[in-house]
Amino acid sequence: MEFQWAEVERITGVKRIRLHQWIEAGFITPSLQVAKGSGSRHIWSKTDLYNIILFKRLVESGIHRNTAAKLIPNVGFDDINKIYRPEKERGGPGEVWLVIARRWGNGQDEGVESFAYPWIHGELKNNLADVLGEINEDRGWNDAIIINVTKLAEYVDSCI
Repeated sequence: MEFQWAEVERITGVKRIRLHQWIEAGFITPSLQVAKGSGSRHIWSKTDLYNIILFKRLVESGIHRNTAAKLIPNVGFDDINKIYRPEKERGGPGEVWLVIARRWGNGQDEGVESFAYPWIHGELKNNLADVLGEINEDRGWNDAIIINVTKLAEYVDSCI
């Protein structure tokens, strides 16, 4: 599937001017085609749409844009679609939660770590409360942001 500006804006809720700023700054890049000069267009994939919405959510949650851009490639939406969607279709939750822990410093994210926790066959592989406790005790993190990336992908799919 291919998407252009109007569809990207409608599905993600990100205005064209904002998306253009993110592209210029190198935070987001269309994977199918990058516009090169007058008359050419950016062409986006469905995975690009997932990434745009995740980037938007991270920034809205207070993650610095540079940090958010570094986290995006590690999420693996293609794996989510191949592995966890079939689990969900069989009646299981088939969800992946992205946990991002951070330390603050000088108005930017001083330290950030991200962890993905799959929820398969009805039970969370790791107890989230224990994980967050360990993150806080071991690394001195100030907070954590938790995003259900499977639901994020389902939202995009429902808009297509």
